[in-house]
Amino acid sequence: MRNTILVLIAVLSLNSCKKEKKATMQKNAMQNESFLTNGKHCFYSKIEDNNLILDATIKNDSITGNYDYIPKNGKPNKGIFVGTLEGNIANTICEFTQNDKKIKEELIFKLSKDKVSILGGEKEEKNGVWRFQNKNNGIYMNDIPRRNCN
Repeated sequence: MRNTILVLIAVLSLNSCKKEKKATMQKNAMQNESFLTNGKHCFYSKIEDNNLILDATIKNDSITGNYDYIPKNGKPNKGIFVGTLEGNIANTICEFTQNDKKIKEELIFKLSKDKVSILGGEKEEKNGVWRFQNKNNGIYMNDIPRRNCN
């Protein structure tokens, strides 16, 4: 009985150390990426009269915001995303309204000091969400320069 209690205490101690280590690692990752401060981060690009806008709010390891594609001709594609930040990579689910239909899509992007880059790749629908088939085969593209938030 005593050995069982000692093993249980040891397991609980190790588990709490893992949680503290993970929190410390996340905090250190944020500190290493000094441009990833809590608050609002804004990005904008205009290519051939097509507008890409990404506005994100970071709070610790959470990230939320808007991702809008506004073409010169055609209906705008506006989305709201929610997700987590691991280092400078945001893993989010974005809900778009397109032709009066709601679409959920995995949106992954890489934040840097002067831009944000969107991960592109093949997606398939799983449980109502369009997800990457293989994130490792994706390519970061659509570089959107950082701008001042208004």
